[in-house]
Amino acid sequence: MDADLERRYDRWLTDLAALVDEHAPAGRRIDAHVHLGVDAGSGLEMTEVALADQLRRARTEHAITIPLHASDGYHRSNLRLAEHAAASGGRYSALYRLDPRDDQLVEHTCEGFEAGAVGLKLHPLADGFDPRDERLRGALELADERRAVVLVHTGVEVDDAAPATIELARRHPDARFVLGHVPAESLHASCAAACELPNLWVCLSWWGPHDVSLALQWVPPERLVHGSDPPYGHVVSGLAQTVLVARALGMDDGPLGAVMGGTAARLLDPDTEHRAPAAPRPSAEVRDLLAESALPLRRAYLALLSAVACDWKGGDPLPYLQFAEQALEPTLVDDSIAGAVEQLRDDIDLARALHGGDATSEARTIGIGALTRALTATMLPG
Repeated sequence: MDADLERRYDRWLTDLAALVDEHAPAGRRIDAHVHLGVDAGSGLEMTEVALADQLRRARTEHAITIPLHASDGYHRSNLRLAEHAAASGGRYSALYRLDPRDDQLVEHTCEGFEAGAVGLKLHPLADGFDPRDERLRGALELADERRAVVLVHTGVEVDDAAPATIELARRHPDARFVLGHVPAESLHASCAAACELPNLWVCLSWWGPHDVSLALQWVPPERLVHGSDPPYGHVVSGLAQTVLVARALGMDDGPLGAVMGGTAARLLDPDTEHRAPAAPRPSAEVRDLLAESALPLRRAYLALLSAVACDWKGGDPLPYLQFAEQALEPTLVDDSIAGAVEQLRDDIDLARALHGGDATSEARTIGIGALTRALTATMLPG
């Protein structure tokens, strides 16, 4: 990234962080889903320095860290991450990532807990298993005994991880299961289960402001945790998504403060007793922020979401960025959205410039942050 582009990107992040501060309530901020290391599949990397910088910009005091996908097992990287978290002075917690192919999985999981891990991570997509795999039973029983967190990758590209996780939550009632990535494969049913079970939570890390808005309406705040999932997302743009969408829905300081950190703090405390929330089963009657947005923003949203998805799969998002820009037809832009559209054009231009270099993950950040800011700009209070 050349110096001019780096300065422009820095300004973009600074402005987005300031927008978050403008609308976020006071209180501790916890990111429940971040990674460290190098992804053996995509090659994406998140270093300690880069993660610390993102957390600093977002004024996030604590993060739950997870090893990235590896092809040769996780035990050593799990221990390193647990030891790093234990020595961080409360800055980080660590999850022990499970691999059912590990023939010493229970013993290794015990070592992980002894090294300071606060829970487990299951990634059925990247590591190729069903969460109910019998080889995981012993490790999950350890989590049950310790009242530990169990974060499971659900949603994108997996058909039954969320229902399987709900089944595990019933089987292991003292473990604390978290459905990662706003479980898109069964969002309504998963949110209903989070309202019923005392040991099930939903993590808001990505899949766009539209699904996040549904989860915020279908699940009470004591069952929602904020996450950003770097390097696939960004701490600042992920937090912007949670805060801006919540405010567009009219969420008050108390509930939003819980989502931003209060709920995660209670989740991490094994001594905290949890009960099923006093909330009705999710209704199909919801505010549809996408439908309420002006036509150019709705069209641009779909194009930008396609660009982000294309980027995740290693494709070329530039045609979708072009379509997003073309969707902002001047004849459809009135004064009520003119400011949002102007900002969105600048964001799209920056994303295109980043993709012209070697900063794919940064361009993805622009795409997510841009569509969130634009879609909510005309509905934010004040």
